[in-house]
Amino acid sequence: MLWRGEGAAAEISLGAGNQLSIAVQLPSDVKNNVRGLLGNYNGIASDDLINRAGQTIPADSDERTIHYDFGETCELVSAEKTQWPCAPQDFCFIVT
Repeated sequence: MLWRGEGAAAEISLGAGNQLSIAVQLPSDVKNNVRGLLGNYNGIASDDLINRAGQTIPADSDERTIHYDFGETCELVSAEKTQWPCAPQDFCFIVT
């Protein structure tokens, strides 16, 4: 599946072993102004994993830590799901 809009593009595909692959391209004018599951787009990989509480999870953490301490904090709660796409105060992949 391919999505394009307002200078951004996303491609989602099913790879080997049924592994989900997601590629996202964003325009340079939103650099340093995004947050969420895909990082913050500032070119510094070590600060991409910032959870909802604002804590940075080290990029070299084990998969379990990344999943529970970062990934699960990106899940939208039911009230947020009714506001999709996210309002600026919500924590998901947004441009701020």
